[in-house]
Amino acid sequence: MNTFIGRENEKAQLKAIIELPRPSIAVIYGRRRVGKSELINQATRGKSVLSFEGIEGLSKQKQIKNFIFQLENQTKTTGSNISDWSEALILLQERTKSGQWVIVFDEFQWMANYQSELVSIVKMIWEKYLTKNRNITLILCGSIASFMKSKVLKSSALYGRSDYELNLRELKLKEMAKFFPKKGAEEVLETAMLVGGIPKYLELVSEYPSVYDAMEQLAFTENGYFTTEYDRLFASHFGRNPIFKKIVQALANNPYGLTVGQLANLMDIKAGGTLSRQLDDLESAGFLHSVVPFDKPTKSKLKKFHLVDAYIRFFTSMMKSKHGSTAPSGFSFHMLMSTPRFSSWMGRSFEYLCIRHHVEIAKILGFHGVPYSVGPFFQRKTVNEPGVQIDLLFERSDKVFVLCEMKYLLNKVPSDIISQVERKVEVLQQKYPDRTILKVLLTKSNSVEAVSKSGYFFRIIRAMELMNQT
Repeated sequence: MNTFIGRENEKAQLKAIIELPRPSIAVIYGRRRVGKSELINQATRGKSVLSFEGIEGLSKQKQIKNFIFQLENQTKTTGSNISDWSEALILLQERTKSGQWVIVFDEFQWMANYQSELVSIVKMIWEKYLTKNRNITLILCGSIASFMKSKVLKSSALYGRSDYELNLRELKLKEMAKFFPKKGAEEVLETAMLVGGIPKYLELVSEYPSVYDAMEQLAFTENGYFTTEYDRLFASHFGRNPIFKKIVQALANNPYGLTVGQLANLMDIKAGGTLSRQLDDLESAGFLHSVVPFDKPTKSKLKKFHLVDAYIRFFTSMMKSKHGSTAPSGFSFHMLMSTPRFSSWMGRSFEYLCIRHHVEIAKILGFHGVPYSVGPFFQRKTVNEPGVQIDLLFERSDKVFVLCEMKYLLNKVPSDIISQVERKVEVLQQKYPDRTILKVLLTKSNSVEAVSKSGYFFRIIRAMELMNQT
């Protein structure tokens, strides 16, 4: 199956960079399995390409040797005695001195051993030698986003020199649906909630009769792909440092998010710069997402971190929390589906999915052309007040709030949902008495007649509608 689905815009953008009538640099980064290499392959098809891939865990000298090996296989150039990056990279000049060329350094963080030295050497060779050919493009690609941002994009060597930067994210529902042309919208939705929009995962799931069959085999057998993927992901992104898994597990146990202070208290560590950098690494990888209440400053201590990667949330909450990385004999996905904790987990997963599709929601509601900000709003619990949390709130520039209530639900929408939302409206109205508040319900449920007839909600959006937005 062709896993290159839903990346046409990114492909067109990268091809445009390659076609620029001058030397150009593109920097691409994103989580493992998200499709970076395939995007590059598609955008450079028909071009003269020299492609090099770093290997995880090799020393500098072995990375150079690996580079020479790949160069020899692509160009017949010899350089067996070279032990310096400058000498190795200068070999590219002779091969690319005329004609249109694309040079690709994939898994660049491994080539560089996470150090700035290679970045500086690449800059020197690029500017002094390779750019003598005006029809040349350099693509630096990596799966460790924190390295690509701090050591490449923000480095003194390459700062401001890139022509294109792309943080490749997981696919959205409309794009995901293309992996399942013969399946219903509901199954696509549940796939998104269980494993997210990672092309490799979607390809694997699409090979089974249903997403439930896929999860049974891939996540609940001893050597299933999803059974072992968690350890592979963390090893490739963060090496052997156990703190990253501990942070992820703490957030998995607190699905409504934690502040830095709360996280530090739970883990019994200091809430200092080290923890902040580790959280940034996890967020850069796409595993976490941080949100600040829309009415608070960016550096507010109320900033919360959420575990948003669907597969990692499923593993840490539904698999690892009960039985480690290997499913016990006799336990199955179908057994898990009947448990209350699975229903609760799916409810929160639906909320995350809606939040990630806030642009599509704005389009459905017809105000995507109006400037707006979007984020959570919450009021802390006090002795006299129970506290309120709104996970998805739009603040439009025309002084209108759009309060979104998200209920996955397996059966019908209960009528008492109105009283639940009304409490949130009251708190919001007290703080912002001059604003109009529109109430919107997002749900997968088919049974919304009672709520719809009440006229309470400005709009009820079925989850399937999110797939139809471009």
